[in-house]
Amino acid sequence: MAIDLPQWRHLLAVAEHGSFVRAAAAVGLSQPALSRSIQNLERDLGAPMFDRTSSGSVPTDLGRLTIARARDLVRMADELDREARTRREVEAGHVSVGGGPFPSEMVLPRAAAAFTKRHPNVRLHLTSRNWEDLLRMLRARTLEFFVAEQSLLDDAKDVEVEPLETGHPLFFFARAGHPLLQRSDFSVADLFDWSIIASSRIPPRVLDPLLRTRDGRRAAGGTIRPFPSIECGSVGMQIGIVERSDTIAVSPIEVVAEGLEQGRLGLLATVPWLHLQYGIVRLVGRPLTSAAERFRSFVVEAEAEATREEARLLERWTTPEGRSLRPKRGAAAQPDVARPLASPRPGRGARSGT
Repeated sequence: MAIDLPQWRHLLAVAEHGSFVRAAAAVGLSQPALSRSIQNLERDLGAPMFDRTSSGSVPTDLGRLTIARARDLVRMADELDREARTRREVEAGHVSVGGGPFPSEMVLPRAAAAFTKRHPNVRLHLTSRNWEDLLRMLRARTLEFFVAEQSLLDDAKDVEVEPLETGHPLFFFARAGHPLLQRSDFSVADLFDWSIIASSRIPPRVLDPLLRTRDGRRAAGGTIRPFPSIECGSVGMQIGIVERSDTIAVSPIEVVAEGLEQGRLGLLATVPWLHLQYGIVRLVGRPLTSAAERFRSFVVEAEAEATREEARLLERWTTPEGRSLRPKRGAAAQPDVARPLASPRPGRGARSGT
């Protein structure tokens, strides 16, 4: 016999409601039309499915067996239909995603390149902004999700954050030839002798020790500049300013790798509390579209790839201790473009790490 899914759904409706009248209303048919559908099924199977009684319709022994098989059949058909709909949505959908400055440099380009290669008919819209703008866009539902430093979203109760697997160390960096790169030893407090450029919002685990260091330097009678001296959300603009001045900035090593290789930039160093932890941020209770869920999986893969590349760069540019920073194996940068950065000195108001 040929499988007629509507007939099997009608059979399940009568079994669920125990009445042809109620089942007909549930499936949107007239009672005579539903009865004809069940009669045709019974003719194909060669036996009645229900005993009609004054109190309702009760499955026969064969009916109970057939109903159990019908549930499996309809469930599998529904699963195939969902999978087909998902494929159609992924292949012809639209995804709008955002990223903070560093994820937009490290993670989203990798994810977008791989996703577009796999799903060329999906229209992908990427936005790079600071986290506050991204949060407003998410709440306005112009973004499906965004990728940013997760600690900045601790107070946002209407979002959920899926942490990505690894953290990314940040490094103070400056132009090649910067006076600090010529020194053999200096502290975090010494950075405040120079202008520092930063994004508009700095994670508390980074900002707090920096501010304590600055305040300790001020209390000791040292002269300091405003912090940050320049606020800028564009990574490219930050690098451009650093290359043309004695301004200091902070970045993951991958973002400045080209400048290191070309000898335009030098790493100063890092300290334990100087790192980022990215997360995928979405609205609570708002499910992702099939295309967006697929792109999310590419973001997770891209984060893992960025971590592997970061490990390679750390091996090239840092010692195993991660403090004495010098290019290895004949890198193009000038010799001694970077020196060790001491932890904040005791008694000057800074903590050494978390």
